[in-house]
Order: sequence, then structure tokens, then C-alpha cells
Amino acid sequence: KRLNKIGKATKAGGVFHTALEIYGREYSFGGSKQNVTGVFACVPKQNSIHTYRQSIFLGDCELSETQVTILLNRLRPEWMAPTYDLLRKNCCFFCKE
Repeated sequence: KRLNKIGKATKAGGVFHTALEIYGREYSFGGSKQNVTGVFACVPKQNSIHTYRQSIFLGDCELSETQVTILLNRLRPEWMAPTYDLLRKNCCFFCKE
């Protein structure tokens, strides 16, 4: 929060967490030293690690719930928690993919 206040004051921006809400679940990517997937889901806007700021509607999901599950299962091994990098492989990159 402190870094974001400095960024706002200097107009340099800030550091923000991103996630995608699909079919009533919020999906994102996070890091840890454990050799597990970094893909996780939570109740929308209730991630206890981050402070919620705003939602931006990106459109309706064109995939069925089953297709979303298949896609997430395919992505999980590609997005392992130890591969998280604040600048090169973070939640923003995951949401973009």
C-alpha cells in the first residue's frame, strides 16, 4: 500500500494484483517456494492477501464452465508457484494469457 501511495503521489503508477472472475470464481497466479501450481481460485473480491480496488468488465466468457476447467487444468503445470517473477511472470501475465 505504501508503494502505491508513493506511486500515486509521483504519478509513477503502482503495484497491483489482477485476477479474472469467471462463473462466480476469481482466478489468479501467485508464487511460493513450494513446487505446486501457482494458479488459485477464491471468492471474487475476497482474496485475503490483497486489497480489492476495482472491477473492470471485460465481456462475457465465451467458454462453457467445463471448457474453463479444462483450460485451467492445462495452464496449471505451466504456471508453477516457484516460477513467479514480480516483473516477468506474475498475475498480470497469467490473466493476459
